[in-house]
Amino acid sequence: MELNFGPRGLLDIKDASVKFRNFAGAKSEYNRGGERNFHLIIPNQEMADALMEQKNDYGAGWNVKIKQSGEETYLSLPVKVNFDSYNPPTIFLDVNGKVTKLDEETVHILDRISINSVDLMISPYDGDGMYGPFRKAYLKSIWVYQDVDPYEERYAAYRESLEEAPF
Repeated sequence: MELNFGPRGLLDIKDASVKFRNFAGAKSEYNRGGERNFHLIIPNQEMADALMEQKNDYGAGWNVKIKQSGEETYLSLPVKVNFDSYNPPTIFLDVNGKVTKLDEETVHILDRISINSVDLMISPYDGDGMYGPFRKAYLKSIWVYQDVDPYEERYAAYRESLEEAPF
């Protein structure tokens, strides 16, 4: 994963992994209904430290979490996906070079596909609340590279050859 700090607190991240995807905003044991989000996996402690040290005007860094999944422990940054704002996120799905722009109605498909990697931009929302200063991560844009099953690729090529048949 490559992490770059941009102007106005923006994070530009290349070749990242995501987990606990809920682009649909489905209600679950871990999520209130209507809240779209995912976790960006932070690959090492040095990167987590760099994120936490990137302070806002109120003194809060990025909210890096330590998560346990079975016997695996990992670092992650919770990221909110908000279509209700004046500037909704830009979302692209890349399937072997064929790119589709997703919107609020179609973004839910990202919850079910196998993702190879993502490139994304995260925007901070900073404040000083009842419990002290905070910095929340909001998705600004994302390019999702789908991990395509080899049989799906073979079938797609077969289907295209049938469409080109002269009969």
